Amino acid sequence: MAATEQVYIDVHQAARRYGMSHWWFYHQSSAGEIPSHHLGKYLRFKPEELDRYFEALDSSGGDHG
Repeated sequence: MAATEQVYIDVHQAARRYGMSHWWFYHQSSAGEIPSHHLGKYLRFKPEELDRYFEALDSSGGDHG
């Protein structure tokens, strides 16, 4: 994979990766609470952005469940 190529995952992949409901990702994305991208009609996430989001949330004592 080229260094400039972006990797995106869908809501189901994000849910499995982070052990949460895919609905949580839909709701948080539509509320603008988590970093997300619309590629055409598809909602996608960059794993590195979600990692940073959850790391920041954990370090601030927030609850993401």
